[in-house]
Amino acid sequence: MNWRAWLGLIAFVRIAACADIDPVVLLAHVRAKVVDDAKRIPRYVCRQQIERRIYLPDTRRKPKCPTSLPEPGSDAPPGTRLSSTDRAKLDVMLSNGSELFAWPGGRAFTAEDPGALLVGGMSGSGDFASFRIDIFTNPQAVIHYEAPCGASCARFDYEVPLASSHYVLTTARGSGKVGYRGTFDADSRTAEIVRFTVNATDVQQAIPSACGVRTRISYASADRFMMPSLTEKYVVLTDGSHLQSKTAYQGCRQYSAESTISFDDDSASAASDGASAPTVLPAPQTTLEVRLRSKINADTGSAGDAIEGILTRSVRDNRGGSIPRGTVVRGHLAQLAEQYTPTSGPPFARPRTYPPREVMLVTLRFDSIVLGGREVPITLEPEGDADEHGRGVFYFPNTKAIGQEFVSKWRVR
Repeated sequence: MNWRAWLGLIAFVRIAACADIDPVVLLAHVRAKVVDDAKRIPRYVCRQQIERRIYLPDTRRKPKCPTSLPEPGSDAPPGTRLSSTDRAKLDVMLSNGSELFAWPGGRAFTAEDPGALLVGGMSGSGDFASFRIDIFTNPQAVIHYEAPCGASCARFDYEVPLASSHYVLTTARGSGKVGYRGTFDADSRTAEIVRFTVNATDVQQAIPSACGVRTRISYASADRFMMPSLTEKYVVLTDGSHLQSKTAYQGCRQYSAESTISFDDDSASAASDGASAPTVLPAPQTTLEVRLRSKINADTGSAGDAIEGILTRSVRDNRGGSIPRGTVVRGHLAQLAEQYTPTSGPPFARPRTYPPREVMLVTLRFDSIVLGGREVPITLEPEGDADEHGRGVFYFPNTKAIGQEFVSKWRVR
């Protein structure tokens, strides 16, 4: 038998296998499995490794919203140029069907949106698990069988209307709920969903600066449950900007009592910490001059990294004494991006114009100070450029790394 005959036989076998799929029965099994998993699924934590790229339009062309969005993972769109790249990492937890976020290795998951921790790009609820649960528990969701997608694979399309959607898109320019539609591929042997595509609808009604958002989610088995392995997102804005992001999920694990991360309501622990914390703190409105002790490198670092600095001089405290020079303050990188071409800044950063050269963009937040051997929360605002969340924004032309030579000033709020 020649190779053409073999290919024909393989194709026939695949078509025959798909022909044996009863889409109604399969959909019922998929729905039952998702609903059952949603009830039984334990608390899971995964590390998100995020890579993002921003493309800006050729200034000679008038931006307009495309009639259709490119597929996630596509190459650079025609008529655009690479503006910036950045990396980030966060921990995400699935608990009771909801997603919560924390800094890597953090003890408390308090952010319902990754945009509350990281700067830049467009974030949305549901990428980790909520889409899968929402579609099959939402009585207003409509699902239809579409076609086979390979051996033992069936593709369905679905739509969730705006009125019953829980999908929220967030940018620095606004936030709003959107409807969504797309497809999912199901394994007919296991009734597991292996792939999702999500196309946001009613986008400009929620966020006028956005043309559209498309997401593709791939799943892999973790214990007895299907967990996301890769999420790819493609966003197009009305100014012609294209945003691409890729999120890989690593180290997914079930929460155990031995974990150093706290998943419970933090109100009790926060109250006890506050009650036993030192009462001596930097006086309000005092300026702290902080010398960076960590090294920030654009080639090896990423947003989400913990950072440390030290006070360059003593400051008065709120009880008439002083806090000594060398006291440690701690925080995180909220953004670490490289800009490659002349630009007024990424779509969600404070506008800045530079000559045509490479610029490292760093956004910092210091939020604790070490006093008496204990780490105590503190609210600091930068004396200089800040974003809408009060984080310090700093630009470093023609460099890829900064360290102890960098000193910044912060005011105690």
